[in-house]
Amino acid sequence: MTVVSKEIGPNRYRESFGRYFDDFMVGDVYEHRPGRTISEVDNTWFTLLTMNTHPVHFDQNYAADSEFGR
Repeated sequence: MTVVSKEIGPNRYRESFGRYFDDFMVGDVYEHRPGRTISEVDNTWFTLLTMNTHPVHFDQNYAADSEFGR
């Protein structure tokens, strides 16, 4: 796929189709429609929907002691 995005400010880009995972940089913000922030509720619903109810997704203390540290 072609990597195309429009820079609209410092570290801010307008979404375009065709990006690979390796094309993303930590700290970049991509604006897209519809704008949406993923919340804890979204994470809970998704883990329940996919039946991936491991405690690392729900228990903050358990997750803090995991290899991910949060």
